[in-house]
Amino acid sequence: MKVVNPSTATRGAQTRSMTMTRLLVLRPVREDLVDAGFMVLAVIVALLGFRTTFDSWFFLAVGVAGALLGIVAAHVANTQRWHWLVTLLMAAAIFFGLGGAVAVPQDAIGGVVPSLATLTSLATLGVTGWKDLLTTLPPVDGASPYLVLPYLMTLVTGAAGYSVARRTRRPWPALVMPLALFATVLLLGGYEPPFLLVQGLGLAALCFAWLTIRAGRRRRLVGDGRAVEVRGL
Repeated sequence: MKVVNPSTATRGAQTRSMTMTRLLVLRPVREDLVDAGFMVLAVIVALLGFRTTFDSWFFLAVGVAGALLGIVAAHVANTQRWHWLVTLLMAAAIFFGLGGAVAVPQDAIGGVVPSLATLTSLATLGVTGWKDLLTTLPPVDGASPYLVLPYLMTLVTGAAGYSVARRTRRPWPALVMPLALFATVLLLGGYEPPFLLVQGLGLAALCFAWLTIRAGRRRRLVGDGRAVEVRGL
């Protein structure tokens, strides 16, 4: 019969316990999911302004993927209590590491693994693509390398916006990044945005609902009717 060293068994149990604790910490709570949901919806509404810029809707899938990746990076950094700069570094790593699979698969190895050409395209378009898109007659190819731009914009919006939303209890700072994305898409999009009224009304409704929910988290009624702040929401 095999004899197990008690100290070895104890270390194994401690390791399993620490692993489970880390997984539980990473598991999103209801407030995480609500803020992530509002962020993704705001990104979708803002990206509608690119409908006449690209000749297909693929840009929307790329943008949502970027937002989700940014939110995941911010969630991991937040739950681990890392500095907000770590979130930006993680977003940069995701931009280059997954940019081939998401935005420029034609340059990636097997359509997934980034090659030198992939990294070059991501870096170049991330810096100069804005001017090129503004001076290109729309619509551009829906599978062109210009998809790097919505990917980068939504990745930053998701990472920075979600990080701010979960690190502060004030209602309004969470709206800064989605509104900045909306303004940037209007600037880069066509001369006559096709869904401007829908975008404006939709984004206003989302912002109002999100502000209401976030403001409600800060206070709760106690027995004597006074409002007090609650932590962590």
